[in-house]
Amino acid sequence: MTDDTPEEAPDEPTIPPEVHVGDDEETRTGRFRLFRVLPAVPHLNLFDPESRRLYTVHGSNYRDDLQSRLDGFRTGDLLEGTLVGAPADPEAPWRLARAERDSDASVSLAFASDVAPEALPAAVRDDDELRERAATDPVGRTLEHDGHAVGEVWLQPRDPLPEDLFLPNVLAGLVPMEPWFERLPEVGDPAAEALVLDTAGPEATTFDQPFGVVVFLTEAGRDLGDHFRDRYGLPTDRTADTRPDIDPYT
Repeated sequence: MTDDTPEEAPDEPTIPPEVHVGDDEETRTGRFRLFRVLPAVPHLNLFDPESRRLYTVHGSNYRDDLQSRLDGFRTGDLLEGTLVGAPADPEAPWRLARAERDSDASVSLAFASDVAPEALPAAVRDDDELRERAATDPVGRTLEHDGHAVGEVWLQPRDPLPEDLFLPNVLAGLVPMEPWFERLPEVGDPAAEALVLDTAGPEATTFDQPFGVVVFLTEAGRDLGDHFRDRYGLPTDRTADTRPDIDPYT
C-alpha cells in the first residue's frame, strides 16, 4: 500500500522583520563559503557553490545578534543564509539577513607565505614532472600517513589568476577550491582542513615558482596536519586566524 497524503513543503527561511528589502533589491538564500579576505578589508566575500558566484558582503553594522554570530565565523566556514542586495548595481555590496554555520561542511583554512621551496611537501619537492606541469595545469598527488591516504596536495598555476597572485586570491575566494572541499577526488572524503602555501610573500610582485600549493586533509589527516603546521609555523588551533596582516589600501 502507498500513502497518498501529499508531503508538506519545507518551510522557507524567513527574513527577520527588521531587515528591509528595498524596491530595487532582491534576496538570495542558499549555502555560501565564507572568505574574510584580509583583516584591513571591511567587506567579506561569500561564494555560492551552486551558482558559482562570488558575493561581496558588508562585514559590519548588523543587529547585535547577527553581528556577534558573524564575528565568530572564520574563513572556510560554510554558511546557510540569506543575502539582500541590488543586482542592478554590481559595485554595491550585499548584506546578510540571516546566517548559520554548517559545522559538518566547514573547512579550517590556514595560510603560510614565504615558504622555502625545499620545505614544500615531499610529493611536490621531489617530483620535477609535477612541478613542470603545474606551470600550466592544476595537478595533485595523494598524501599518506601511517599507510593510509588522508589527503591530497594540489598545485595551482599562477597564470590564470589576477596579477599572478596566489595567496591573496585564495583569501578573496577567487581560487576554485569548492570541489576539493566537498570531496577529494582520489581519497573520496571531504576536506576538513586546507593549508595554503605560497613561496612568495603576501605583497610580492615577482615569483620564483609559477604555482601555489594547497594541502587538503581529511579528518583522518589531523596528525599529518599537525606535522605540516609545525613545519610552516602555523598554530595547531584550527580556529586561529592566520591571514597575513597587511593593508592593501596603503
